[in-house]
Amino acid sequence: MEALLFKVATRDDPDVQAKEWTRQVREVGYDTEDCIDIYVQQRSAPAPDSKPPKLFRRLLDRRSSAKTPEFAEEITELTDRFKDANERHKRYKLENLGTNDTLEADEHGPSSAIIPTQLIYEEEPRLVAIDGRTMEVVDHLMGDKEQQLRVVSIHGFGGLGKTTLANEVYHELRGRFECHAFVYAGRNQHIRTTLLEMLSQVSDGQPAGLESMEEQQVIKQLRESLENKRYLIVIDDICMPSVWKVIKCALPDGMHGSKIITTTRIHDVAKLCCNRPTDTIYPMGQLGEVDSKKLLSSRIFDLERKPPSDSDGFLNDISKICDGVPLAIVVMAGLLSRKFLELADWKKVEEYVMSGLKQYSMLQGIRKILYLSYSDLALPLKTCLLYLSIFPKYYEIKKGRLIWRWSAEGFIPAGEASAWKRGESYFNALINTRLIQPVFGHNDDQPVGCTVHGVILEFIASLSSKENFVTTDAELVLAAPRDAIR
Repeated sequence: MEALLFKVATRDDPDVQAKEWTRQVREVGYDTEDCIDIYVQQRSAPAPDSKPPKLFRRLLDRRSSAKTPEFAEEITELTDRFKDANERHKRYKLENLGTNDTLEADEHGPSSAIIPTQLIYEEEPRLVAIDGRTMEVVDHLMGDKEQQLRVVSIHGFGGLGKTTLANEVYHELRGRFECHAFVYAGRNQHIRTTLLEMLSQVSDGQPAGLESMEEQQVIKQLRESLENKRYLIVIDDICMPSVWKVIKCALPDGMHGSKIITTTRIHDVAKLCCNRPTDTIYPMGQLGEVDSKKLLSSRIFDLERKPPSDSDGFLNDISKICDGVPLAIVVMAGLLSRKFLELADWKKVEEYVMSGLKQYSMLQGIRKILYLSYSDLALPLKTCLLYLSIFPKYYEIKKGRLIWRWSAEGFIPAGEASAWKRGESYFNALINTRLIQPVFGHNDDQPVGCTVHGVILEFIASLSSKENFVTTDAELVLAAPRDAIR
């Protein structure tokens, strides 16, 4: 069954029957693991003379009361379910469900190997056209000598670089203000969490009793901290008008030259943020054709790896497919770069990518490129990537913590190298895909962690939910999961 599941996993678009059969077999496998875990826990329960804490005695008594025959019955039931799945496999003629005519897979999956044991992700050049856009936003914020509060809302769909632009402006200007903060206010972020983070950044030291404060208390404390000060606040990814209405209550409107930057995908939110004549909605447009190709080339080639003489037409085609969206260009560049290293033949890279894009032609925009990049990953890397959906957008995930969690979950197959070395190679491989972004320490030339872009996080969270791999509490509020929560 495991081998058959592997075949389906390496197929890019199995039909409905294959998907349903896979789901049922996977659930039987999960139930088997649960059954064995409970049995092992029962057998390893502490002896009566070890006197566990009173709090756990009732739980241990209940666990030890389970009888071995009950486990025998469960194993029999699970065996019958596996037999039924095997019969369905034969009945529906799914023998060839692992065949993939477009993207061939070897023992590791579509990508022939998890190539990098070392990081090949070098320090990236700055985003094309970012300097010009940064100065435009700075001019909107600081263009005259008026001392009243001013808001600029950067608006556009996901992947255009709104957060990157806001971050550039923030680092350009923050030294001119008495206090400053950069906070996230996305869809799954509780507004109290956003306010607490803002208060923590603008305060001199950690305010007493911060974690126990109610929302109204945090707002009051924020107003007191910012009153009579010149401040710069960036609020990233506001997704609902109600979020801005609450945050605005915490930001005093004094005549001290304070500035606020917001980013949002929703035009009505941008309008709400900018309701005064001095405020500005800054539309985040796509890159032009020249800038798109320049960004793509800069992320694939360098002084050592020069573009092949016949690559110009293909790069033009890819730039058009990416439609001027920087995130799409960067992810596609990651795929092209690693396929060029793997295949060592630019023509083969062209054939691979174009056939893959044709396969996902029904998808729109950046999702087509994300699916192509994801489908190219080796199977263990897919699992490790999906696991990142448990973390919030732009959360700085510590490298060591992540690798040991992968290992504890059993995502890193056994091999000659240590679990840490194999996990580190997976971490580096995912960074090289550009599906995750590295985080560097002050004095480190190697990443100490990573973050996940919001658009990519939504993509992998969607895949995780479909696979019943990870289900967030926000999803549980909307609908009960079809299968048992794992």
